[in-house]
Amino acid sequence: PDDEGNISAFEDTSMPEQFHKASLTLDNNIKGGFAYHRYMGQPDSIYTLKGFIQNEQWKLSSNIEIDRIILGNYTASFGQGVIFETNDDFSPRRTGFGFTKRAEGIHGDITRSSQYVMRGSAVQVSMLNMRGILFASYHPRDAIINADSSFTSLIVMQPRLPFGANGDTKKIFHSLVGSVNEVTWGGNLRITPAIGTNLGFTFFESLYD
Repeated sequence: PDDEGNISAFEDTSMPEQFHKASLTLDNNIKGGFAYHRYMGQPDSIYTLKGFIQNEQWKLSSNIEIDRIILGNYTASFGQGVIFETNDDFSPRRTGFGFTKRAEGIHGDITRSSQYVMRGSAVQVSMLNMRGILFASYHPRDAIINADSSFTSLIVMQPRLPFGANGDTKKIFHSLVGSVNEVTWGGNLRITPAIGTNLGFTFFESLYD
């Protein structure tokens, strides 16, 4: 926490941050992964669990290829992350070297992110100088719920605590953790007329319960 902050959850050494993941690759075409993440100070009952299976490089013809089909958790990034990116941290541009290279399109997700998590199915298809992506996801989100049960806004917490750092149920009327369910579906079409030049169209819709 910052110098003026005093969050008791960080003082409890019995709840350290935990991050475990495992990945598997078979014949360079089939990939799978599993991840468990819990921020420091979170109780055992609150954690992020991810898993996916991914199949790559299906040739449908000499010009059409299914780049990836993913079931489970996945990341999505379009327009250098400015238009759409599923990550808890916003960074519009990255250097492209080493671990800061942006994962464009869709990829299986076993990262540490806990809020903007996508879980469902996605497919990416390439044809000559075009790339198309369709995706659908259903996953709970952390959000503020008003006293009349109306939905205010999504939030990102580290650590994720049901009633905030102070546990004040007089100001927070409903648990903040997984308090709404989000259905998101959409797609992206990218045209590359020349190397280094991209024209993209992205649409998506998010519905909340």
